[in-house]
Amino acid sequence: MKYSPHPILFLTVLMLFLAGCAKDKTIQPQNPLAPCVLTDSLMIPVKDTLLTLPFCNSPFGWQWVYTRRYQYFAPCFNPNNQNELVYGRQDRQGDIYSTEIRILDLCTGKDRLISNNGYVSPWTQWSKTDWILFTGNDGNLWKVKSSGTDLIKISAGSNFNNDAVWNYDGSKILFRQQANHNDYILVTNQDGIIEDTIEKLVASGYWSWGMPDKLAIVTPNPFPGDGIGYYDFTRNTIVQIKAIPQDPNNNSLLKRSVKWFNQYKALLWSSIGMVSVTDTLTAASVTLRAGSDYFEYGNTSVSANDKKIAIERLDKTIKDTIGINWFLNYENNIYLMNSDGSDWRRIKFPE
Repeated sequence: MKYSPHPILFLTVLMLFLAGCAKDKTIQPQNPLAPCVLTDSLMIPVKDTLLTLPFCNSPFGWQWVYTRRYQYFAPCFNPNNQNELVYGRQDRQGDIYSTEIRILDLCTGKDRLISNNGYVSPWTQWSKTDWILFTGNDGNLWKVKSSGTDLIKISAGSNFNNDAVWNYDGSKILFRQQANHNDYILVTNQDGIIEDTIEKLVASGYWSWGMPDKLAIVTPNPFPGDGIGYYDFTRNTIVQIKAIPQDPNNNSLLKRSVKWFNQYKALLWSSIGMVSVTDTLTAASVTLRAGSDYFEYGNTSVSANDKKIAIERLDKTIKDTIGINWFLNYENNIYLMNSDGSDWRRIKFPE
């Protein structure tokens, strides 16, 4: 006798089978990153001295020297891991300076070489697709995987290419090209194929492409003085959030960096003399770090979870004030702090 399954029993078995398949295909949430403890062996607490350098009576003014072999530039957090930082390490030993692109794990202290052909003071950018972008010592743009593999040149010719940034998903690049004594702002795909030029951004800079359609920038003229704001790609317009005019007698407000912050609700910006946060709706500003004659702030980076800020800074100490030889010792360092400005510490890189 041929067996015929009962229709209700058959449907029950089928539903259980399909439920099991659906469960197998469900994307399980990834485990969060393990807690990270930044030890004093890697992070050195620093108490800044907010003093003014003494008056220099040398006819040549203050002169500067670098006595430390390694200098550190251009920090940029891994957008997929807030515990990793890419940076440039300049080696000043010998007649020809060289710059390496390196990655530091802030939890383990492991430091590794990614590329040794960086420009003197590189601008590093880490994409969500795990490509690291930088200007090479030949003036071209290069990208490399964080593993150090697949080093690829994505620009060509004798032009100088810098200030390169990835867009929010790593599919496009915006950068400045200097050619024939002119500047051009180019937008390319991830392989360097030119898709657009943006004339309105020629007088701007220090940008951050964190939002799909908006580029955080230092706003240029014809606005009333320099300031911070963004460029709207869809409307081809520049919007100034806050005017921060330059004092002709004091360069402390000379802008050095602008980054999206607090889930795109604010702009983090640095000048030579301060690091501040400005709300994009109210333009209210809060200064996180004050300045001094003894240091100058540079490029900044914000971790993916908005909890940490990395800052490049030029530190100065008096080396000699005898006769006409008034020397300042210069060091380029990278610091780390919480998003509210607390827990200010200098990174002690392995050497």
